Amino acid sequence: MLLVFNRVGERNPDHTVPRLQELTRHLWQGERQRGGPLLCDRRIPIIATGLNQLRQLGAAGSVLLRFGRDHLQPRLEAIGSPRREAVDIRRKRRPRAAGRSIRHRYGGQPRSRP
Repeated sequence: MLLVFNRVGERNPDHTVPRLQELTRHLWQGERQRGGPLLCDRRIPIIATGLNQLRQLGAAGSVLLRFGRDHLQPRLEAIGSPRREAVDIRRKRRPRAAGRSIRHRYGGQPRSRP
């Protein structure tokens, strides 16, 4: 969910955004599993920005604040998943034996091909 604030009237987004984070925490914050990862199933990513920031820096600039994070980010980082990205990086770094099957790596015998 993307919230775009326009500075019109008395309301100050610097006070409104933290208040919205507290009121909507149950919608976006994951649940820590005992000894395991953060579970984010059925959670809604909420992202906020200001209309003036969008006009000045564009959608590709660091103008988006995803609730639960402490800094402004560009669009792709704000909507991305740091956990998934970390897993992808680890997978790329891990050496893989060429031609080995999953069964072979976990103790099973590879099937012979006819």
